[in-house]
Amino acid sequence: MRKKVYVFLNNKTNTLDIILPLALKIKKIDKNFYFQFYTFNKKNFDDINNNILFKNLIEKLGKLSIFGTTLADTGYNFARKNKEMTIRERIANLVNFKLLNQMFILLKIFYLIIYNCLFKSIFIHFHALEKFPLNILYIFKKDHVLLFDSEPWGHNENILSAYDIRAHREIGIKKVTPYINYDKLISFSKENKQVEFAKKNNKNIFFLKSTRADNNWRDYCKVKSLEFLKNNTSLKNKISGKKVILYLFGTMDNIVTVDNNYNGEKLFVKTMTALNKIKNTIIIIKPHPNADLKRLHKLIIPYNKKNIFIINMHVSVLGNFCNYAISNYMSLALGDAWLTGLKTIEFTVYNKELLKHTKNNSTIPHFADHFVNINEEKVFLSIINKTVNRKNRVYENDIKKNDEDLLLSNLIKYFD
Repeated sequence: MRKKVYVFLNNKTNTLDIILPLALKIKKIDKNFYFQFYTFNKKNFDDINNNILFKNLIEKLGKLSIFGTTLADTGYNFARKNKEMTIRERIANLVNFKLLNQMFILLKIFYLIIYNCLFKSIFIHFHALEKFPLNILYIFKKDHVLLFDSEPWGHNENILSAYDIRAHREIGIKKVTPYINYDKLISFSKENKQVEFAKKNNKNIFFLKSTRADNNWRDYCKVKSLEFLKNNTSLKNKISGKKVILYLFGTMDNIVTVDNNYNGEKLFVKTMTALNKIKNTIIIIKPHPNADLKRLHKLIIPYNKKNIFIINMHVSVLGNFCNYAISNYMSLALGDAWLTGLKTIEFTVYNKELLKHTKNNSTIPHFADHFVNINEEKVFLSIINKTVNRKNRVYENDIKKNDEDLLLSNLIKYFD
């Protein structure tokens, strides 16, 4: 019989990134485990399915669905395109579709309650069950509801400080919302703010090393990297004997850590202008799910398109056959690239207050081998022009004793 695990993702692929290595490990131990992944909008659903690694892994582990229905999106698009409808009709149409969507959500919640009354199941969330109507699920199921930490590399104060600085508020003044709808907290850091709340509310706490740094996951991605090149012989032939640069591209818009005089587009143009001066190079652009691909394609027109590839594959796969990884801000994916052993460069320009706060360094200096100002092109090019050897990387968060085995044993025994 299937041992069902319901995973309620946030509307960012990062949460899927966190849970997949662990789910893969559980599935290897017991093939009867089945993971039902839920997302809450069509965009995130499409972003996940557009990533080859994500799509194939989910098919191996279980299924991805939208919690509710996409009828609200359908209603909006229909109302927007139907020029004969009045504004009032458009609004009424959208409201009706949203109400219908809420009905589907309530029916799904009712189904999960009934299923859990008849059979055992596990709920995993990243705070989705904290708000109505999904908090109803916790009222009927108090055990084996897991709240996962959404910071995959552990707690980082610099990132939070960047948001405080951008909002012109005192650093550290913003209060953290305590989560309560779970019986087990899974944390990647002792400094996670939810740990204190969990202790006060007598919750079980499991401290884990980063799942994205897990050796089994890294080995899996190495195998997938070889498979990817085997299935893409044209790319394999083109990168042979070349310097391969992995460019982690995020957004064209404003970035919380970056100086207000710059945005993603300006940083992209300056980066590509510099890279275009390097000979015998292949540039692989890995776009973030929120990246504007139409604008991206337009922006690369002035450059040598023969040596530029836009590939929507996981960084942990791509990094295994690249020499350098570049990002215009400290993204979580730069940590994945760093772990593959290539040389990482954060090529950016922070706002002055944040730069002072980080002592002229990256917000996560561990993952940036080089932190270079966007206007220091010569320094940037000198780094890339040097020969580099792949490094064996080990990432350690602040967790000394890994509770992963204890957690896996707890989850597996639950169904016995």
